[in-house]
Amino acid sequence: MSDTSLHIIGGFLAGGVERFVVDLAIHLKELGNRAEVLSVVSRSDLAGEEMKRRLEARGIHYVVGPTERFGLRSARWLANALRKAESHIVHIHGEWPEYAFYMATLFGKAPDGRVIVRTVHNSRMPSQWRIRWAFKQTRASATVYCGDHAAKILGDSRSKFDCVILNGVDFEWPIRSDKSHRGSQEALGLDPALKHFVNVASLRGTSVAASQKAHNVLIDAWRLANMKEKLSCLHLLGEGALRGQLESLASGDKSVQFHGVVPNVHDWLLAGDTFVMPSRWEGLPIAGIEAAGTGIFCIFSRIPSLVELAAPGVYYVTPDDADALAESLTLRSGRNEGPPEVEIEAFRRRYDIRVAATKYFDLYSRL
Repeated sequence: MSDTSLHIIGGFLAGGVERFVVDLAIHLKELGNRAEVLSVVSRSDLAGEEMKRRLEARGIHYVVGPTERFGLRSARWLANALRKAESHIVHIHGEWPEYAFYMATLFGKAPDGRVIVRTVHNSRMPSQWRIRWAFKQTRASATVYCGDHAAKILGDSRSKFDCVILNGVDFEWPIRSDKSHRGSQEALGLDPALKHFVNVASLRGTSVAASQKAHNVLIDAWRLANMKEKLSCLHLLGEGALRGQLESLASGDKSVQFHGVVPNVHDWLLAGDTFVMPSRWEGLPIAGIEAAGTGIFCIFSRIPSLVELAAPGVYYVTPDDADALAESLTLRSGRNEGPPEVEIEAFRRRYDIRVAATKYFDLYSRL
């Protein structure tokens, strides 16, 4: 029963969940599980196209939905795709895919014998009522939580089996060194005379003030600390509906740069001097794992899921406190060193995707 699995994602778009699923599928195949990836919608971006190329290079099959946005046509298509799929395991990743799966079940029940697994990648109930409804209605054989905090907050599912499997990353790039740091800065065209701060996160949300990633707090702190005069530059990697408002908030400050979606996040982590994640809530973020595993010094908001990472070289600040964040940015503007390499290597071993893939493979076998 563990030899095939179908992994459902929202789209081939920049995001930690999507990167995790692609890495997971690749390493499940190495363990003997024939994994496939299904994207509910057809939308893709630069990061998503790179994910597709990685899957193709490893001989992993993937399919995409017929529409750019999810609707009734997409739901019917998904229902039909589930009926035709040969996978014993149907694995749902994230909030929107779970809603899509529930809607698809209204058009047709998946064939008997399928084992439904879902992974909860966040620590807060979805804000939209229809997605919350789908979350409560899904009858999965197993619900997997990406971390202990997520399980504590949302661990009231009706699945037969619940467990925690920490998110993992395929660390295919080196630990940050002086040589890789300089080389990546040169490749990206970054001025070595400046201190480069990097943030990797989507710019989505219903409002700037209530968004998960708290970019507004970061920009406010940047201006409070007068980082432009400290020869520093803030690089925001990500895209979303809030970009226009955030650009207005930056008020034309050229030291705050919006790069949109980039396919080479790891190069930015190697090139940067400090990684900043001021999130208001998280699951167990892939971007945070990637940053800490690269060896770049990190500034995290002190929220349970980020503390749970137990990452080396982290300075914690109170969420939504622009003054505290401004102080930490100032402290980092004059420093360059990262955490000890031995601590980074231990962190990489803990969050190696092979660890997560082996645990998922064992779970599939047990189910």
